Amino acid sequence: MRVNLMAPRYVGAAILALAVSAVFAGVGFAADGKQYSATIDPLSAAAGAATPFRYTVKNLDAQQPLGAFRVSIPAGGWAVSGASVTVTSSPSGKAWSVTPNTVSAGYIEARASDNNARLAKDQSVVVTFTATAPCSGGPFAFQSVAHQANQFQGPNNEFTQANSDANRSVAIAGGGSGAVARVSIDPVSTPKTAGEPFDVTVRTFNGCGNPTAGAASATLSGFHPSPFPSIPMFVAQPPSTSGGGSVATFSVTAYKAETAALTATVGTTSSLPTSDIEVLPGPLTPAFTKQPGAAKFNTPIPSSSPPDPITVLAEDAYGNDAPDGTSVTMIAPSILSGTLTATTVGGLAKYTNLKIATVGIYRLVARLDGVSPTVTATSDPFAIANDLQNCTNVTLCTSSASTGNQSSTAKITTSSTTFQNIVLTTTFFDPSVSNCSGFTPVSGTKVTDVSIQSGNVSAAQPVFLVTLIIPKATLQATGSTQRSADSFDACVGAKWLGMLPDARVPWTTKTGTAAVPDAEGFYWGVGANCSSLPSGSINPCVRLKTKNKSELTGVVGSLPAGVTFTNSDLALVVQMGFPWDGRYIGG
Repeated sequence: MRVNLMAPRYVGAAILALAVSAVFAGVGFAADGKQYSATIDPLSAAAGAATPFRYTVKNLDAQQPLGAFRVSIPAGGWAVSGASVTVTSSPSGKAWSVTPNTVSAGYIEARASDNNARLAKDQSVVVTFTATAPCSGGPFAFQSVAHQANQFQGPNNEFTQANSDANRSVAIAGGGSGAVARVSIDPVSTPKTAGEPFDVTVRTFNGCGNPTAGAASATLSGFHPSPFPSIPMFVAQPPSTSGGGSVATFSVTAYKAETAALTATVGTTSSLPTSDIEVLPGPLTPAFTKQPGAAKFNTPIPSSSPPDPITVLAEDAYGNDAPDGTSVTMIAPSILSGTLTATTVGGLAKYTNLKIATVGIYRLVARLDGVSPTVTATSDPFAIANDLQNCTNVTLCTSSASTGNQSSTAKITTSSTTFQNIVLTTTFFDPSVSNCSGFTPVSGTKVTDVSIQSGNVSAAQPVFLVTLIIPKATLQATGSTQRSADSFDACVGAKWLGMLPDARVPWTTKTGTAAVPDAEGFYWGVGANCSSLPSGSINPCVRLKTKNKSELTGVVGSLPAGVTFTNSDLALVVQMGFPWDGRYIGG
């Protein structure tokens, strides 16, 4: 029985002895031999973060100097920057250095420069390095081995560690620091409107996927500058931040209408592009880019720059065109007819069939449909005229008559083949002022008489008659005696039609285009027969062409004293507005 009881006792003692020995070996203690201590600072590092460390080795042995040591880089994901390893502290007068190119082999080695530089008792060396911690695991012990020899060579010269592993073990802490390894952008709602700011939130993470500071330094890209004026995407600075700098919210304003994706970049790390973000044009406004031109009543109104039609551009303040299919409607004048609504293509709405049946001066008003409040554009003024055509190759030297009591002289150069380079002199019935000196009438011709009917003429009473009497002798001199009265015409013109709503607008030609001014600013056109004009017409027209005196007096009444007319003379009676001028042409 005693033997049986004692056997377990001895076995237990053996197990205890082995266990104690194992513990001592694990912490680096030894019963004898050269001792040193090794410590690391700090004792924790953020997961995935690059952390600077100080590793201190101190000689505790009074008999033997310490000449070299190696620090093992723990397994499990640590990354040490070899360029960062350096000796930062050693005893005065004792030079230590780091052995190059050892990090790739898994350790850091430091040596005394010679035997005299080795560490005596209580002297220490500090090596610093930067290491990026793994994302998990640990604590990780940075174990070291020290030698007496400064070449880290020779047997039986190792030192043993006298302090515990806790002094050189690094624990892994949570995220919140470390280099930015990933960037993301929170989802952005769509659509957005050009010129209106919206928020974009950027987040930054370290290599372990933990939030880390850096989001505020993000650069955003993806939206393009506006068409005109060219305005790039605007990102207000600084952003608002949170999460220790790992979250930044930027105020972004896009100016180009487009569909694009945003990307955030921190350093050399970029986010994935966001989902497509549609940017719509800002508030649209219409504007006439091709103004209406003058036209004959109840015919399509051309633009002032044919063959292009009347055109309205709908765009925002940044030059973004309205989306195709945007409706633009002509809402004035009320008597406007034709196709009043057009839809945009490339921002342009075009009108080819607008008509006005009443002679006058007008402005078109275009409305952008579907917008509240209403947005409109008003055109330049244009004229709706009666039947007029261009006078061609005619020059004039003249002055205007403002009342029936004033007089003027005019010299006329005709343009037809028959009258090429023939000069006629036209004189009012009671001339007193001559403004056309230097011109000689055709030899053998007589003075052409011009009679103003209807008394005083003014802007308030603009319509009057002008009778041009071409003597038979003049017609004979030009070889035109046999031509009938209907083969002649009167080319009439005015600088300003003062009775019109906008005095800058001249009356127009027979084809509906604006009459072209001469060097003196007179606008000219060949008048149609007054009987063919619409009611209320304000344009010049021909009331009568005759070689018969009774027909003439039937229209103008008795001729003024001093004005003669005999059959076979030619009379042209022109109904004029104020102020006016007239010229005679064959045609």
